[in-house]
Amino acid sequence: MKIYFEYGRKALAMPSVPKKLLLRAGKTELRLLFVLAQNKEIAENYEDYADSLAAEFKVTRLALDSALGFWIGAGILSKEKAADPAEERGTLEHIMETTVNLPKEEVKKRTRVTELPQYTGEEFSRVLERRSELSVLIEEAQNILGKVFNITETQCLVSIAEGLGLDEEYILTLLAYCKRIDKSNMRYVEKTAISLYDKGIQSAVQLEEYFRQLDRVASAEGKIRKIFGMGERAFTTKENAFVDAWINKYGFDFEMIKLAYEETVNNTSKPSMSYANKVLESWYAEGIKTPADLGKAKEKRKGAPAGAQATSFNVDDFFNAAINRGFDTGKKGE
Repeated sequence: MKIYFEYGRKALAMPSVPKKLLLRAGKTELRLLFVLAQNKEIAENYEDYADSLAAEFKVTRLALDSALGFWIGAGILSKEKAADPAEERGTLEHIMETTVNLPKEEVKKRTRVTELPQYTGEEFSRVLERRSELSVLIEEAQNILGKVFNITETQCLVSIAEGLGLDEEYILTLLAYCKRIDKSNMRYVEKTAISLYDKGIQSAVQLEEYFRQLDRVASAEGKIRKIFGMGERAFTTKENAFVDAWINKYGFDFEMIKLAYEETVNNTSKPSMSYANKVLESWYAEGIKTPADLGKAKEKRKGAPAGAQATSFNVDDFFNAAINRGFDTGKKGE
C-alpha cells in the first residue's frame, strides 16, 4: 500500500527533524511544531498566539512554552534569526571560540538560551514516561554528587537534558567537574550548562577539552603569579586572557613563560605581563617553542660570520625596540 499526501496546490514546509527527536517528542511538542511550520504568522508572533494555542491544545501555557523549549534546545527552532556568518566572524565571541580550538564534531545549531523549561508535577511525570532513560541519568547524577535529589533538583536536572538536548555523557561530565570544584548546587550546574551551551560547547568531547584547558591554566596560575610578584591578587580579565593564550593557544610550558619574564625584566627593568605577552607572541610566530629552540636561535646568531653578527645584533635591537614601542602604545591605549 502506498500513501500519498493530498496537498493540492499548497505545500507544507516542515523542518528536517532527526528520527530520534521525533520519537522523543510528546504530543504537545509535535502539534506545536506542525502549527509553527504551517502558519508563518503564528511562528513570527508566537507571544501573541501562545495563550490561545495553549487553550486549543488543552494544555497550560507553561506546557506549551516547555514544548517550544524542547525544539529550541534540540536546535530545530530558534527565537531569533541566525546571524549572518560574515557578521559573526567579526564578533569577540567568535574570535574567542576560534582560538580555543575545540573539537568540531557533534556541534548543534547555535541557539542562545536564557531559561530552561519548568514543569508542573503532571508535566514532569509525562516527561519521565516519555524518556525512561532519564531515571538512569538521575540515579547516576546522585551518585556523582553524593546526595539524594529533592524534587526541585530532579526537575532541574531533567530540564537541562530536555531544554538543551544534552546527552548523558555530557551532563555527567559536567556534574563531576562541578563536584570537583565544590560547586554541587544544581542551580549553579544549570547556569553553567546554559553558559557552556551558548559558547558552543555542546558535545561531551568539547566539554572534556574545555575542562582540560581550564585545568592547565589553573595549574600554572600560582607559578605565574609568583614570578611576576603579584602575591594573592586575582588576575584581571586581560591577564587571564594572556595566561590562557600562553598555555592553550601557544602551548608554552612554565619554563618558557619564566624565560619571557626574564626577557621582560632585562628590557624594562620591571615585571610586566603585557610585555611578556609580546615576547611570547613573537617567539610563537618564529616557531620557538622550547628553551632548546630559544638556545639554538641565540647560538645561530652568535655563530654567524662577523658581518652577519653586527646585522644580527642590530636585528635584536630592532626587535626589542619594536616590542617596547608596541608595549608603550598598548599602555597609552588602555
